[in-house]
Amino acid sequence: MKKHWSSFSPPDIYEDINGAKTCLDIKDKDGNITGCDSWENDYGTRSIVNDETLKKKHIIHVGDSFVYGHGVPRGSTISDYIDKFVSDKYSCFNLAEAGSGHDSALLRLYQWCNKFGKQVHTVYFGISQLSRLSHWEPEAEDWTWDDHVYDEAHQDWKFSYSVNKLDEREIKNDNRRNHRKRKKTIHEGYTNLLSNVQCMAKLDNTLMAVINLSKVYNFNVYFFETCFTFNHEDIKVLKKQTENYNIKWCNQECAQPINKIKFLLYNKIKNDDKLLYQELETYYIKNDGHWNAKGNKEVATVLYDETKHWYKE
Repeated sequence: MKKHWSSFSPPDIYEDINGAKTCLDIKDKDGNITGCDSWENDYGTRSIVNDETLKKKHIIHVGDSFVYGHGVPRGSTISDYIDKFVSDKYSCFNLAEAGSGHDSALLRLYQWCNKFGKQVHTVYFGISQLSRLSHWEPEAEDWTWDDHVYDEAHQDWKFSYSVNKLDEREIKNDNRRNHRKRKKTIHEGYTNLLSNVQCMAKLDNTLMAVINLSKVYNFNVYFFETCFTFNHEDIKVLKKQTENYNIKWCNQECAQPINKIKFLLYNKIKNDDKLLYQELETYYIKNDGHWNAKGNKEVATVLYDETKHWYKE
C-alpha cells in the first residue's frame, strides 16, 4: 500500500502532483509574485532526480518553507547552494514542505530511507515551530472506520497548521465544505490539547527517531532552527540530551544560522543598529519574512562551514 501518510511508503509516491504547480509562489526582491515552479518528478521535490543524481551519495534536507525555499526558484535554495559547495560525489535532495512540522519532516525522511537509506550521507533537519502538526483525513465526507477509507480510489488530504495561528484564508478559499468545517474542528481540538511540554515531548521523540535512523543507515545529522523556536533554556536541554549521539546542532546558543550571520554582521557594523538592521533586511524577501536567495546562500554557508569535515574523503 503506497500512501502519502505512511512511513512504510517509498519516496516516489507523489506521482499525483508530478507536473502540477507548487503551492508557493516565486517572488522578486520587492516581494512581488513573478511566477511559480512545477513539480517535475514523482518524489515531491524540486531537486533534480534521475539515474545520475541518485547513484551518488545523498545529502537530504527536510523541514519547513525556509528549507524548501519559499519565494525563490529552484537553484536558489539552501540545498542548491550546498550542492555547489560539495564535490560531485554528492547529490542534494530537498524534501522540505511549506508549513511542515517535525512529524512531516520525519515522514519524508523515513520514505526516502526506505529506498535509498544506504546512500544517505548527511541529513540537514530544519526545526520549525513546535506547535506545527499534520492531521490526515480521508477525502470522503461521510467516512467511517471501514476499510474503504483506505482504498486507492479515495485520496487522503493533510491539514498542516500552527496552534493559535489558524489561516482563515486557507479555510475560506477551500471550496470543499467538509474540509472547511473539519479544519476548524481539528484546529480547536488540537489547540485545547497541546501544551508547551507536549510540544517539546513530540520534538524529543522526533529527534530520537532521526538519531536512531542515522544509526541504522550510518549517516550524519545536523539540526538547525528555521524560526525562533526555542528559548535559551530549551536549546540547552536539547543539546544536553543529544550530546552523546552522532549529531550536530547549529553552533549558536539558539541554534539558528541567521544568528551567526547577525553576529558576523555585528562585528563588521559596530555601534550602528540602524545600519545593522538595514543590512539584515537584505537577507529576506521584502514584506514576506522568508530568506531570499542571498539569505539562503548565507545560511547554506553556515551549515556547510560547520559540517565540511564530513565531506573530506
